[in-house]
Amino acid sequence: MKPEWRAADRGAELLAAARGWLAAGLIDETTFGSIAAEGPTTGPRLGRTWRILVFACVVIGVSTSTAVAFLSFGLHEATEVGCTLLLAGLALAAVTEVVIDRCSFQPTGAEAATSLLATGYLCAGAFALLDNLHLSWPETLRLACPWCAAVFALAAWRWGFRLYGGAAAIFVLLLAAQFPGARLAWIATASLLAAWATAAARGGGLAPSRRGSLELVRIVSLAAIYAAVNYSSVDKGLIEEIGRAVGAPHHRAGRISLLLAGAGSALYPLGLLARGLRSRDRALIDLGIVAAGLSLATASVYLHLGPLWLVLAASGGVLAGTSLLLERWLRSGRDGERFGFTALPLGDEERKKILLPVASALATTPEAPNPSAGPPGIAGTGGTFGGGGADGTF
Repeated sequence: MKPEWRAADRGAELLAAARGWLAAGLIDETTFGSIAAEGPTTGPRLGRTWRILVFACVVIGVSTSTAVAFLSFGLHEATEVGCTLLLAGLALAAVTEVVIDRCSFQPTGAEAATSLLATGYLCAGAFALLDNLHLSWPETLRLACPWCAAVFALAAWRWGFRLYGGAAAIFVLLLAAQFPGARLAWIATASLLAAWATAAARGGGLAPSRRGSLELVRIVSLAAIYAAVNYSSVDKGLIEEIGRAVGAPHHRAGRISLLLAGAGSALYPLGLLARGLRSRDRALIDLGIVAAGLSLATASVYLHLGPLWLVLAASGGVLAGTSLLLERWLRSGRDGERFGFTALPLGDEERKKILLPVASALATTPEAPNPSAGPPGIAGTGGTFGGGGADGTF
């Protein structure tokens, strides 16, 4: 990521945080104006609707052109298709670089489309070339997964698209499931990825979009652990099926494995919730709630608690009622909070701790320098907002 891209990414993050502080009443219009004036000079930002429209037009246009080129030149051999897709992917990656640079790292939808097509073509080209070798599906995955993981990881690191970080983590997990002891290898790999992403995200000097990519890697890894300890996953051998060779017997879980899976389905969501509440981590809290709902749905199937739709509807009603009561309880506390929790929309706590001192310093600056006269004055860190389409345009 170029230095000017990082500056624009951090400036957009600080400006987004300042809008939240202004809405919450933490700063006034004068302070907000000082923060906005101190940020790096950027081009106009397209609205979400226009970005979606541009994204759809570019994807449809490039995909149609690719299909017409294959039909016009009669490309149907695996080697020809694979090489063409690889060359087209490299060309689209170069186009993405130009678009992001010309738009000053502001999301337009075009860079999201070209980057998605570039990564998709590069991965599809690898699968097409491997298909020419007439390998089995597990052997193809063992060779293609490292390539796809590297492509998505490089795209996330270079262009700041957080979704590509999650895609890279998925391909690493798929690779782990290709070897003997697939479930244990899956859990071990997911645990290492979650630990690495957590430690790396806490380090300084990362642009917000890169930090967001690492956060998604952590969420995907923790979700993958739950997928491995879920009772239904163990009973049906879903992880083992990923790397099962054609004609090989299906995996059958033993009684001890099912007992451990039952305990994992019940305890893992509770552990996520407890950890999230203790660390004020919203992602862990949300993940724990989703995992608890999935465990309840699994229990309703195996324990015959009732129709699945009725169990899910009842659990949703309980969660909705609990959230309303919890919000009322928090608002009734002193200053609208209890035990450090609040129902007020004050933004992410970690981001606020990092960026609020920066905003205070800017508010007391006698005269803000002209951004065009020198290097950008904002060098904030942290957060999950990014430029170049990193806010999930697609």
